[in-house]
Amino acid sequence: MLVYYILKRLFKKVLSLLIITVLPIIIYLYIPEDIKYTFNLDRVNQINKYNIVADFNPQNKEIEINTKITFVNIADKPLDKIFLHLYPNTFSSKDKVPYYNHEMEEAYPKGFNPGYVKVKEVKVNNSSANFKIIGKNQSILMIKLKKPIKRNNKRIIDIKCNVKIPNSRGRFGYGNFTYNITNWYPIVAVYDNEGWNLDPYHKVGDPFYSNISNYEVEFITPKEYFPVTTGKIVKKKDKGTKIHYFIKANMVRDFAVIVSDKFKCKEAIVEGIKVRSYYFNEKYRDEALEYAVNSLKIFNKLFGKYPYDEYKVVASDFFVGGMEYPNLVMIDNEIYNYQSPDILEYIIVHETAHQWWYGVVGNDEVDEPWLDESITEYSTILYYEEKYGKTAADCIYNIMIKDQYKQYAKGKNLEEIINKKIDEFTTSREYTALVYHRGAMALEELRENIGDEKFFKILRRYYEDYKFKNATTVDFIKTCKTVLTEKDEESIKEILCLQ
Repeated sequence: MLVYYILKRLFKKVLSLLIITVLPIIIYLYIPEDIKYTFNLDRVNQINKYNIVADFNPQNKEIEINTKITFVNIADKPLDKIFLHLYPNTFSSKDKVPYYNHEMEEAYPKGFNPGYVKVKEVKVNNSSANFKIIGKNQSILMIKLKKPIKRNNKRIIDIKCNVKIPNSRGRFGYGNFTYNITNWYPIVAVYDNEGWNLDPYHKVGDPFYSNISNYEVEFITPKEYFPVTTGKIVKKKDKGTKIHYFIKANMVRDFAVIVSDKFKCKEAIVEGIKVRSYYFNEKYRDEALEYAVNSLKIFNKLFGKYPYDEYKVVASDFFVGGMEYPNLVMIDNEIYNYQSPDILEYIIVHETAHQWWYGVVGNDEVDEPWLDESITEYSTILYYEEKYGKTAADCIYNIMIKDQYKQYAKGKNLEEIINKKIDEFTTSREYTALVYHRGAMALEELRENIGDEKFFKILRRYYEDYKFKNATTVDFIKTCKTVLTEKDEESIKEILCLQ
């Protein structure tokens, strides 16, 4: 996620410089072929599958959801409970919402309005299940199994629930143009070496952690509305006043929907990928599509092929700026009204880079947020280097990253460790300074120390080795060590500010 209100002040100071002096210088039936190549059938059978029927009611601001989850136990032991996140409950009261006080006016311009999810029924293998809503903000669904599930065995979980969408211009909510339906359905928590990960929806960063899964979604809307979603619409049925959209999304770690009755669309095809830009303001419609296309081209070249058929950039009621989800990114619609499109370019590029670092190569964004954000922020600079040349990229790097970090760190006895958990950061500003800025600086220093050939080999190998998996800092260092000499290895943790 790129925090726009922090960039906003910065861009006002530097846009004229950039414009005048810098820029002119410069699964198997549906899984795409790249994914088929990466996965064998055994691996596909070991991931969870979601079948969701969602009936969207804009009049009541609600979604009726019937979810069937084929859960596979990939833990190294039998499990007697299954845990799922109920993220919408974080929005149920003013004291729970994932916003700081100074953000509330922008998040709720019409005053606080609640959102939540009500679980009506849970079944496991067609039998009523014992379940309980627990955790901070009542955001965890705990299902007790009648009989423990052994490793690699499956259970079919049916959940009926109702979701209320808040009048909020954040990730989850609605505004004047869009309904942002993200982190909205019951999603299985990750079980890893630490056990179940049941972290709440924090105010800082992107507090999510999920496994790759397959999705088949029937999304029902009134006829005048259109859903932009993760995955691909494979068919639709017109049923009078409503349209049923049938969507498939394989090998993704989440499923997002942005709905509007006002969308306009422009599209292009790049290297076999259908790219769509959804917008409301005509002003930068061409530029938004161009930035998405160029980003995909450049990151395909630098890191490895984007492994899906479609990618969407979606103008949204989203005050924070930009947010990534599989196959789509949300961009604040107000940015399309700016005098210059430069900030729009930076945000689209950043969020597109997240398709590689978060989307394909996953990580625990709560415990190790640097793994996607630092690499993504530095990838944004790499885009400018490829597109506009080293001089322009260096200027943007200095202004957007290096100077920003120095300004924040000035006069502070700052511990320069970037590998910290989200809840160890006291403010969003500290999080941004360390995870975005200092993290990108660390990667720049690593590149300078080992040279371009080794640096890009590390990124490409990291992408190839951990695509469709969740990687850790240990995995990233392990990848570095496969490329570096013993002399290089000695300083890697120090360079990356990991200790």
